[in-house]
Amino acid sequence: MRVMLITFWVSLFLFTTASAHGEHQGFLSQSFETVSTVAEGVDFIRTTLENQGFEIIATIDHQAGAASVNLELRPTQVILFRQFRLDKTLIRRSQEAALDLPHKYLVFEDENGDIQFRYNPPGYILDRHDVPVRDLLIAKFDHRLSQFGRLDNGVNLVKSSQSVEQTVERLLVILKERGFRIPAVVNFLERTHRSARKRRDIQLIIFGNPNVGTPLMQNSQEIGIDLPQKFLVFENRAHEVFIAFNDPRFLAKKHNLQQDQDPGNLDVRLTNIANALLGLAEAGAQ
Repeated sequence: MRVMLITFWVSLFLFTTASAHGEHQGFLSQSFETVSTVAEGVDFIRTTLENQGFEIIATIDHQAGAASVNLELRPTQVILFRQFRLDKTLIRRSQEAALDLPHKYLVFEDENGDIQFRYNPPGYILDRHDVPVRDLLIAKFDHRLSQFGRLDNGVNLVKSSQSVEQTVERLLVILKERGFRIPAVVNFLERTHRSARKRRDIQLIIFGNPNVGTPLMQNSQEIGIDLPQKFLVFENRAHEVFIAFNDPRFLAKKHNLQQDQDPGNLDVRLTNIANALLGLAEAGAQ
């Protein structure tokens, strides 16, 4: 395996308390010695994030998931982590932005044996969900918006007839009955101390099936940063409850999946996944 020296710009997400002069420390670059495996890279990132006060939600080993269903995939892992203050600010600006939370680092071994890192820049989240930039916390990243064109949103919505909590409970039952793995459920208000009357619940279900996700990562490992799938369940200002999820065709375009890399028909595969997600959401909304 080739070994490459990687500079890790971890502080794209690192916020610290404002100093006495009112300035935020950020964009601190950290370099680490050469890593020869994905596991080493994951360990370094996890340790760095934890030392900076971030909460690790989960680390998902896509290669192990593929192997569990007798499929092959080069070493690929994604780290899910959160920063409560940043997440709270993003969600306050746009609830749908939570569909791109928790924050993620993808670490994988490419076809040349090099260890690669990927992350969604904050500008991507702001641009995709049209998040207004009105405070210092998010304004730090505003300049990054210029590197992105206006994207199709790629978010599908299904209205639920139940509360957020009831919808989440029903979705979990349905997903488990159909054999999906559920590595995490994130309640974005669990550390919020607002009165019950003012709370607008918002929860995220992370779920997947290696039989479905692995062929997509065999086409392009980078799509692993957006896998497993997610259902975001939230209540809007009008007290309506919705289930939001990513359109797989949007993700395929984002990660440049290729027809000639798919042993079947990529369009058919993506359409089937989209229809399955819609069916699950509609079942959970009843």
